[in-house]
Amino acid sequence: MLIMKHWITSITLLMLLVFPTSALAQTKVGIQVDAKDKPLKITAWLGNENNFIGNLRLTAADGDIPNFTFLASDLKRKEGDEIISREKVELTSKSPLSAEVPKDFQVKVNGVQVPGTYEGEIELLLPGQKRSQALVIPLTVIAKTKPAIEPLGGAKQLQLQLVQCSIDCGLAHLLLPASAFQEQRQLLLDNPVLAPVSLSSAEVVLEGKKTGYQITKEVVAPNPQVLAANKIVSLPLSWKRSHIPPDHYTGAVYLTLEGREERLLIPIDLSMRTGPFLPLLVLLVGIALGRLLKYMQSKGIPQSDALGKVNELQREIAETDPEDEKILTPMVQQVRKLVYQMDLETVKAELGAIAGRLNCLRSLRTMEQKLTEKKQHPKVGGEKGILQKIDPFSDYLGLVLWGLSTDVASRSLSNLSGGEKDN
Repeated sequence: MLIMKHWITSITLLMLLVFPTSALAQTKVGIQVDAKDKPLKITAWLGNENNFIGNLRLTAADGDIPNFTFLASDLKRKEGDEIISREKVELTSKSPLSAEVPKDFQVKVNGVQVPGTYEGEIELLLPGQKRSQALVIPLTVIAKTKPAIEPLGGAKQLQLQLVQCSIDCGLAHLLLPASAFQEQRQLLLDNPVLAPVSLSSAEVVLEGKKTGYQITKEVVAPNPQVLAANKIVSLPLSWKRSHIPPDHYTGAVYLTLEGREERLLIPIDLSMRTGPFLPLLVLLVGIALGRLLKYMQSKGIPQSDALGKVNELQREIAETDPEDEKILTPMVQQVRKLVYQMDLETVKAELGAIAGRLNCLRSLRTMEQKLTEKKQHPKVGGEKGILQKIDPFSDYLGLVLWGLSTDVASRSLSNLSGGEKDN
């Protein structure tokens, strides 16, 4: 038993003599890093000098640490082959650490020129420690760049001419281009930088010039998404034509991009028209009214005037002696037919002739009334008197005057009056 104790003591002394450095390393005080700083992430924007700086909080465990060694690896970009060399990663100060007292150090990364995510590590090594015993802290550097998104082609200003149709859609497809029926438009955007851009929100605001109607929910803007790096991306802008009242709308699509202070504005000019049925109907009604107006000016009004004169003459005839009315009424009906046949020149002449006939018959009736007062006279009321000859003469005069003009009728009446005076 005693011999075994001597052997253990000898082996222990031998190990201390052979591995003195290892023994000292085991007694060295260690460095602790704050849990929030492991891994260490540094995020900053390109374009500003000395802005890739991160904070590392360290604590000495069980004793003071007068100094330590800071080692950094190369940082490799995940999205490509770019590398930030290790000498560009530095600790801005190397002040000592007091036992159990947390202290902040700054880690600075220089020479970042290409946006992306860079990964590497840093090592904190105490004096006398081997590399395998160093405190390893993963390091991630995220280099962002200001968005340089630009709209391409028609996306610089959207010009939309759409149609809202229902039962007349078939006719609309025949008369209007296919673009009038589209319900989606692709916004083409160019992202020339080597970093993706986050689209955080998109809104559409349109207002009608005539009605003041605002379009918001009727047009669906792109959903928030990430725009790929160094690519032309397409964003869908959709709407429902049936939900947009006809009007001329102006407004814009407002895109909010991460890292861009001002919103990206894409102007929109939207003309929403009704289907062709109503305009075509209005056009046809206008043509019909125009033709009617032309007809009224050329024929309708003269025909109406002529018909009015015929009616007026017929009223005068209705007030005359019934026997005379029987003679003249068929004549007026014949002239009325000529009015409907648009033979207005003949109507004018016939109306004058009938008016002359009416005057002749009226004169004849006046003479009859005057002679009736003297019917006691043998030459007036006798068997061969004038009164006995008036009625047959009236019938004969009516028949003859069918073909006589007003002048002829007047002369006949004058001759009749002269004969009566002689008698």
